Amino acid sequence: QNELINYLSKNKLTAHYTVKDLKAYGLEDMEATMGSQSEDFDTTSYEESLTNLKKIQRSKLSTADQNIYDRYQKYLETQIAYKNYEDYYFYFTPGNGLNVNLITNFTEFVIYNEQDVKDIITYINESKAYLEDCLTYTKNQKEKGIEQSAETMQGIIDYCQKIVDSKGNTAVAASVSNQIVKATYLSDEEKTNYQQQVSKACDESLIPAYQEIIDYFTEAKKTTTSTGSLASWNNGKKYYALLLKDQTSSSLTPKEAKKELISFINDEVSALRTLYQADPSAYPDTVDYGYTNPEEILAHLKEAMTNDFPTAADVNYTISYLDSSVASDSIAAYYVNPTIDDFVDNVIKVNANTSNDLFTTLAHEGYPGHCYQITYDLANNYSPLLGIMSYIGYAEGWAVYVESFGIEYSKITNQNTIDMLSIDEVLFYQVMSVVDIMVNYENADADTVETFVSQYYGTGNGESLYQAVVDDPGLYLPYGVGYMEMKNLETSAKDALASKFNYKDYHTVILNAGSCDYDYLKKQVNNYIKTNK
Repeated sequence: QNELINYLSKNKLTAHYTVKDLKAYGLEDMEATMGSQSEDFDTTSYEESLTNLKKIQRSKLSTADQNIYDRYQKYLETQIAYKNYEDYYFYFTPGNGLNVNLITNFTEFVIYNEQDVKDIITYINESKAYLEDCLTYTKNQKEKGIEQSAETMQGIIDYCQKIVDSKGNTAVAASVSNQIVKATYLSDEEKTNYQQQVSKACDESLIPAYQEIIDYFTEAKKTTTSTGSLASWNNGKKYYALLLKDQTSSSLTPKEAKKELISFINDEVSALRTLYQADPSAYPDTVDYGYTNPEEILAHLKEAMTNDFPTAADVNYTISYLDSSVASDSIAAYYVNPTIDDFVDNVIKVNANTSNDLFTTLAHEGYPGHCYQITYDLANNYSPLLGIMSYIGYAEGWAVYVESFGIEYSKITNQNTIDMLSIDEVLFYQVMSVVDIMVNYENADADTVETFVSQYYGTGNGESLYQAVVDDPGLYLPYGVGYMEMKNLETSAKDALASKFNYKDYHTVILNAGSCDYDYLKKQVNNYIKTNK
């Protein structure tokens, strides 16, 4: 509890997204500020936490607390390790950088009271100074010879241009103003006043900041000769190895991960080929899952999953669509993580501009995916440290893993079709993870990527896939490696237990382990096998 409070006390915006009742944690008087970029790489607090953790005699803890101890120690050690590689972190990227995530943070900011209204206005006003700090950091990177490719810079420019073009009607202003209108604790005069302040903050701080980003990268693009690959710089490979470990929740090295992924892909492709040869007509040109309405899809999935998964937490969920002015083409949908002290109301955002199928997307983001897993974790495995630690490889590995269950729950009746679609749905994640490792760890060029991916997707895709992993290094790793780890655990349990294997019992083991790394999860699955064999 002390660790959580200390962590939250450093940044009120982070605290706001982590806990709903700041007063219960003694944090209600915190000052709202965006802080400075230099604070982002300060590992002092992590080092202090690790020192304090090691003062505790692990052997005297309960088994459950030993689990938390081990997970927290590994988390702290990983965060501390980043301090040696801060030069390789890029604040701005086309699909997953600060330029994208800051807008998401502002549009998803939930207003509970008048102080929150004042705080979000402060954050928007201070966004210009903070983004300028990050631009200065980026300029310093360039002076050290570390910069992104011209194509990546253009992607950043394109995203930021959408924000600038929305001046006077930004998604941020709309989201905040809509909440102000509904605030019963404000008078009409106060509402109007705050709405004007929000609009002014967007026009005078946020929009100019995004224009500065455009201006910088427009000039930088003219002179850069960088390929953008992390492997092209000294220590870039070491940074990538750390990134892979952090993003996958796996202990695999890049070389080990690539080898296992390629073997995994070849097995999937072989199975897909066998299914197709046996029943070519089962592979559909277009897919009809039998459900199209988002609310209907989620209600059906939540009901259909009950035989295979433990009882879901008693929570609510709503679906809303991303504003087209801020939607990134690389994001089909996302689940908005709830606060750890109040997770009853949940939100899933969908990007209407993507071509991804809504049925499997909602299986991934909703049930039995993120909404189900995260609220189950908070309801059954709660620890204050859940508000600090992140195991994205476990979370995304689970969400990709359960997509195939979603397909099983559809109205498709041909099992061959279900099996082929299930492989198709996840194959891309594995291929992109291999491409990511090839480019950012092995320094492969686009032609080498083309040679690799043409084995699975035909010719002509190498350049675009190369660019995707240069734009956002590590973006696909939690999905590809995480799914492989999750699927391998299922396979080992099914092979060992045969007829004694039961999905509901197995998934209970996975979920009761809580968000964790795969080394720990493997121990839990092995105990499950030993107990039930």
